[in-house]
Amino acid sequence: DQHAADYHLGNIRIPKAKLWWPHTHGDQPLYTVQVLFRSSDNAYESRVDTAFGVRTVSSETGAASKSFTLKINGHPIFLAGGNWITTDQFLRFSNSYQRYYNELTLMANAGFNSIRVWGGGITETRQFYQAADEVGMLIYQEFWMTGDNNGRFAGDYDWPNDHGSYTRNVRDVIRKLRNHPSLAFFGGGNELYPTSKSPPRDVG
Repeated sequence: DQHAADYHLGNIRIPKAKLWWPHTHGDQPLYTVQVLFRSSDNAYESRVDTAFGVRTVSSETGAASKSFTLKINGHPIFLAGGNWITTDQFLRFSNSYQRYYNELTLMANAGFNSIRVWGGGITETRQFYQAADEVGMLIYQEFWMTGDNNGRFAGDYDWPNDHGSYTRNVRDVIRKLRNHPSLAFFGGGNELYPTSKSPPRDVG
């Protein structure tokens, strides 16, 4: 953090931008932005190319039913999905966009339009999210907490051991994934209960 700074690059307008949708509701147009930083003496430069989609995500709770409704671009989406626990436990193919694309396409063909990435696993990779953007799969990404070791069934309610390190990792993950239109929302973790104890207030 001591060597980092935030810069506002201004507003970017996209004429007649096309909206990104889950595959059950429309197309998945993607755009690319290129950002170039150059030192004042022109000795150093760094360039980043980032793909993104244009969409909004919102939610509401029904007054009578108390049910959760997710909206994409203001339109209610019926979520049909399943659980994702790292499909390659040794992460041998974790940099394979094609493997992720094939697996997510299989799930889309089975009727899924959403996936929950389990909190007892990992934050999925850029390749995973790139594939999800292309396929049109909505992703619910949980952070790395689970009742298995977070006090509910075992362990301690004060977990994780280093709260500062945990929150810095959370911040980095949000920055890394925030431009992916497939990312619908983040969740604190898996089976964290009671909410008065888990997660700890300073990390929840």
